[in-house]
Amino acid sequence: MDYAAILSAGGYFEAPANAAYQVGVGDFTIEAWIRTATAASSGTIVGRQGKKSMRQGGFRLYVKPDGSVTFHTNDGVNLYEVSTPVSTVNDGYWHHLAAVRQGEAMKVHLDGRAMPGTGGGRGRSPLNVNSDQRLTIGTSDQGEEPYQLFTGSVGSVMFWQAARDPGQIAADLGAPLRGDEERLAGYWNFDRQDGTDGSRAGNGLQAVGTIGYATPGPPLGRVITEAPAFTSITYDQDVLHAEWPPVAQDPVTGYVVEILAASGLRVANGQVADGRRTGTVTTDLQGRLPLDTALTVRARAIGDAVSGPWGPSRPVVTAVPSGVLVTTDGTVMTARWQAVPSAAGSTESTGNTGSSEAAGAVAINGYTAQLATDGVWGEPAGGTATRADFPGTPAPGTIYRVRVRARTDASSGPWSPAAPGPYLRNQVVERDGLGRVRRVADEKSATSYSQDALGNITSINTVAR
Repeated sequence: MDYAAILSAGGYFEAPANAAYQVGVGDFTIEAWIRTATAASSGTIVGRQGKKSMRQGGFRLYVKPDGSVTFHTNDGVNLYEVSTPVSTVNDGYWHHLAAVRQGEAMKVHLDGRAMPGTGGGRGRSPLNVNSDQRLTIGTSDQGEEPYQLFTGSVGSVMFWQAARDPGQIAADLGAPLRGDEERLAGYWNFDRQDGTDGSRAGNGLQAVGTIGYATPGPPLGRVITEAPAFTSITYDQDVLHAEWPPVAQDPVTGYVVEILAASGLRVANGQVADGRRTGTVTTDLQGRLPLDTALTVRARAIGDAVSGPWGPSRPVVTAVPSGVLVTTDGTVMTARWQAVPSAAGSTESTGNTGSSEAAGAVAINGYTAQLATDGVWGEPAGGTATRADFPGTPAPGTIYRVRVRARTDASSGPWSPAAPGPYLRNQVVERDGLGRVRRVADEKSATSYSQDALGNITSINTVAR
């Protein structure tokens, strides 16, 4: 049976000190399946380090409340660690973490994808991590360190006396291990609802505090590694409409879409239940958006207890062009309007990164204008200038209107109010047999002319219509 351990109320696991973890300055890898109990949870996943006064080495893999992950090493005096940007690891879905040290390099992988990271510390990697301390899962023995206790589910934990490459990590998250794999020095998967170590080391865990077990465990082989990319975003009449090609991976059953302010504050969000593998996925988020705030929209795929990386964020254009004026020279109708301010800041979310930090304001790079003839909207006309030309001679008696919206590469804003175009009265002229005007009529009035035998006008009668 497939089980996961549930850590809560300060509960954690401990394993006695073991020579299997004495890798010194050598390569090693820590892997773990985790699922935080709530969004923005934090805590230590795996640790092996004592009090700083003991001057012994160690390592630690932990998650911060913002979703960033830190892989820490120390030799009892100096430390070196690498931290990732904000990610989706603590969103309440299952995720696979792998922390790899290979030579001087230290890297964190999330759901099989290498994360960008920033390294630093008072020492230089690789540091000697040897110590006689116990190994812990769900806490750290250094009480002065933040983010100690982990609350949530742990599906399995592996410790390798080698640096796992990306292909090996992908295989590790796809199926259970046998336990006799080369260089595997610790394998706890909780299927027996205890702390049995399935590796050759045989170093079992002891539960400390509140530990429970639940099925199903981690979704082996069912991670989502791809991210959706918007092809169209429009905001108009308090509705944000977005489209994108589906993420064609088996676990996907839907998507989460959210709109963020430049500060990272979530302004609106919604879910789309759509597991299609071909075609186009669409969503409509209802609600009025603030017009004076830079906004972006992003999406990610989700499945049963799993979630994928956020796709690239795109600006939401909320500004409306103003001052639309339509004129004609008799052969071309021309619409002009005032330029709108810059659109929202663009954020590029790469891989599993969930960062919402703006990469800078993106100026409006074009406009779309549309001409309506007697209430029927024609094909949009695009351009980068604040004008649009519609060739053709205005027809008498026809009502023309023009509306305009601002756009970026993949995002369009609200339509402006429709501005009236030129109107030519549709006059009907009636003549007698000699070609003399007897009556002129249009939409507004009808004028009749009386004439004598010589063709002189004797009276004019106008009637409003």
